[in-house]
Amino acid sequence: MREKKDLTMKRELITRSAAVMLPLSENDKIKLLEGQEQRLYSLLYSGGQWSVIEIMKKLLITDPRKVISRIRKKGIAISDMWCVGVYGARYKRYFIHK
Repeated sequence: MREKKDLTMKRELITRSAAVMLPLSENDKIKLLEGQEQRLYSLLYSGGQWSVIEIMKKLLITDPRKVISRIRKKGIAISDMWCVGVYGARYKRYFIHK
């Protein structure tokens, strides 16, 4: 029984490493996005610059920064810039260059 489990784990590991080694096109990277990642990518790709609070309100995502981090790890470039609020607080706005 244990040998079967080890074999399954090895097969899964080989499959994952093979997927990582292949170069992906931009369309293939987008297909890898799931749920919140896909919704956030669509919002950013539609244009405009969005703050974390705006993303939270629009998409009901509790931690947009983590979702942005996961999208970036999948190879999709999301840009950001620092802004200064009315009362001097700094925050980032996120966007995608087309």
